[in-house]
Amino acid sequence: MAIHSRGWKWLKRVTWILASLVAFFFLAVVPVGLSWLIVHRSFRFPDPDSGKTPSTFGLHYENVEFASDPGILLRGWFIPAQSSRINEQNRRLEACRGTVVLVHGLNRSRAEMLSRAVFLAKNGYNALLFDLRHHGESGGKISSLGYYESNDVLAALKYLREQRHLECPVALWGVSMGATASLLAFSRSPEVNCAIADSPFLSFENTIVHHAQLFLGLPRFPIVDLILFFTSYQLRIQMKDFDMRKTVREIGPRPILFVAGTADRRMPPEIARTLYGIASSPQKEILIVDGAKHGEAYRTDPVNYQQVVLGFLARTSHPS
Repeated sequence: MAIHSRGWKWLKRVTWILASLVAFFFLAVVPVGLSWLIVHRSFRFPDPDSGKTPSTFGLHYENVEFASDPGILLRGWFIPAQSSRINEQNRRLEACRGTVVLVHGLNRSRAEMLSRAVFLAKNGYNALLFDLRHHGESGGKISSLGYYESNDVLAALKYLREQRHLECPVALWGVSMGATASLLAFSRSPEVNCAIADSPFLSFENTIVHHAQLFLGLPRFPIVDLILFFTSYQLRIQMKDFDMRKTVREIGPRPILFVAGTADRRMPPEIARTLYGIASSPQKEILIVDGAKHGEAYRTDPVNYQQVVLGFLARTSHPS
């Protein structure tokens, strides 16, 4: 009996230790580790235009640099519209239809937006595309899924205003995280006339919960809730302030073109439809591209996408 009792106690002790280790792994190691990856990862998706520049497509361009809050150096390209003339005295660009700031997605770089910039330049629009913080050739040690990246978009707008002295209309065009950052900046930038939001997030909370369940099958409680807590703590973000439904309401009557793909599992079309329903502009538009995966609508159906964008910009890029 004594041997049996000692064996039972030993088994209970081992079971308790193993249960504690498993609990520690799933309630501490997994949430903290995934939170760290969300904020600090440096993985980059390959892009068909990686290594190319606007000159690859026969376009003149300039390398540009400007600082984002808090002093993060951003690098990019400025491509003047083909019809533009550069006044060397004040660097003002004349005879352009407008200027579009292009903002890439998570784990990408300005290369993702290069084909769009070439299309715009050939149709009379200046294009400014740049690497967001912690991406490409820009500085910065963390990413925030678009929240602080909105400061990078604001810095790009400041560059256009103070360094380029542009007088033509300004629009934003972002994809995925870039769309989210653009909408956040749009809500704080009265000088911007319109925005194109391709595959935007619904909210910080929805994005993390959905991706954790989609790719890892993790339960909302308690693991994903802990990931949310640790990530928001690292970034000093209040989840209620990082919600595109709130942001779209703050944008008010200025027009937005929402874009989504029917094959997008990460940001399904329902998100674009929800935000479109919230937008109050009578000039709001929505484009759902059949068969397009996340952020791939432009490459999936470029002709239709381009026609919709040109029509949208022509109708909305000038103040009413």
